[in-house]
Amino acid sequence: MVVQAVSRPEVDSFLGLRMGADDFLALPESHVRLELVDGVVIVSPSPSYWHQKIVFEICRQIDDHLKRHPIGDFVQDIDVKLRDDLVYRPDVVFLSSAKAARVAERIIEPPDLVVEVVSPGSRSLDTQTKRADYQAAGVGEYWLIDPEQQSLRFFVLEDGTYREASPAGDFYVSRVIDGLRLDVERIRRMF
Repeated sequence: MVVQAVSRPEVDSFLGLRMGADDFLALPESHVRLELVDGVVIVSPSPSYWHQKIVFEICRQIDDHLKRHPIGDFVQDIDVKLRDDLVYRPDVVFLSSAKAARVAERIIEPPDLVVEVVSPGSRSLDTQTKRADYQAAGVGEYWLIDPEQQSLRFFVLEDGTYREASPAGDFYVSRVIDGLRLDVERIRRMF
């Protein structure tokens, strides 16, 4: 069998270019996961099966809670502008009702919650760079799920700095989604 390189014009024409967040957000829709880091367009690898299963479980739990307590909205895999040179595409984003009401087409203010599920190729980006960037932008809570390391870490913004928060037994009680008790044991069973 002969394998040919497939041209990806929607990626190849932008990958590595320098631009501002507004220009980045004006790019045409793409199924390729692009992000803007320090003004440079990068591509993130497609998520794995288990990565997506974990994201789905987190979304299911948040959705179940918000159906009973409509205090905001969540979306997954969407561009979030943090600065004029920084646009990330988190796995899950939660916005309070007030913030959600201000969204026209794009999220251009810090979400209340960001969830990242670590992929092997994104570990340092997720655990160090993104964590620092979300903290600096004022994201109230950052959940970092690392299947390979079998860890779930929860960071809460207090006085401009992330403090790690621990689950209470099998549950993590969110500080920004009022009343949400995330069943961390259900997620751990996926590792």
